[in-house]
Amino acid sequence: MVELRPALKIAPWLPWSDVMYEYFGKITVDMDLDKIVILKKDYLLERIEGEITVYHPTLTTAVYLNESGALIWELCDGKRTISDIIGLLSEQYPESRAQIETDVETLIAQLIENGIGELK
Repeated sequence: MVELRPALKIAPWLPWSDVMYEYFGKITVDMDLDKIVILKKDYLLERIEGEITVYHPTLTTAVYLNESGALIWELCDGKRTISDIIGLLSEQYPESRAQIETDVETLIAQLIENGIGELK
């Protein structure tokens, strides 16, 4: 089973979440913010005992998300661009815009890297 489990740490600078990802190794992509995120079909988001898991029912792929990651996942509806997602979150939490940009791009890069999403 491929498991992408980030370490969690308290992030008081990010009021829309009490935790954020601390990645082991930086994911770097040349991301066009005007592209739309397309998530692969059949992946499901499930909340169980305080953990949020995105998984495919027949494949051995699972991603563990924090609340911020789950919100970003839900905003990747196949219609919004990356810029739209950042804008929506930044309207709600303007003081955290720079971190929101980083978190959105990092999560999307990880989804793409693991074949769960793509940009169009």
